[in-house]
Amino acid sequence: MTKVRGRIPSGSPPTAYVVEIEKWNWSYTFGLNAVRGELDPFMDFRHLTVLGVLVRPRRMEGEEVEFTVIPAHDLNQVERLKHKNPLAVGTLGRNRRTKIIQGHLSIPQDVLGPILSMLAAERLKFIVMNGTKIGRSHAMIRSYRFGAALSEDDLDDGE
Repeated sequence: MTKVRGRIPSGSPPTAYVVEIEKWNWSYTFGLNAVRGELDPFMDFRHLTVLGVLVRPRRMEGEEVEFTVIPAHDLNQVERLKHKNPLAVGTLGRNRRTKIIQGHLSIPQDVLGPILSMLAAERLKFIVMNGTKIGRSHAMIRSYRFGAALSEDDLDDGE
């Protein structure tokens, strides 16, 4: 689950971030857990990295985006009722050194397989995220969807 500190500014209008997917990479790591005292003696990383270009908001059009999609077992349908008052499902922010927009999205672990299949078949072309405006540090993403096409609503950012 996305661990976010701070609060979402109340009354801030939502911002739509539309990313055209250009490339993606999936990596998998499995091994013994080096952290002593952990309940699970194994460690398991399944990270999907997506690279693309912002299509919206217009003021950021053409900027490079790189984010990591992190599957989490506790977000599967049965487990997610345990989360009380989540603040976000991801974040986006500008890397001050590289100037690239970077972030991460949490995803239910049981959805990773279908998303990887659709990416491999080149069926998913866009990610539409809704969240707060990128301020001095980052934006908090409240929702997102992967899709093959965009609607008129996706492209209307009020600018």
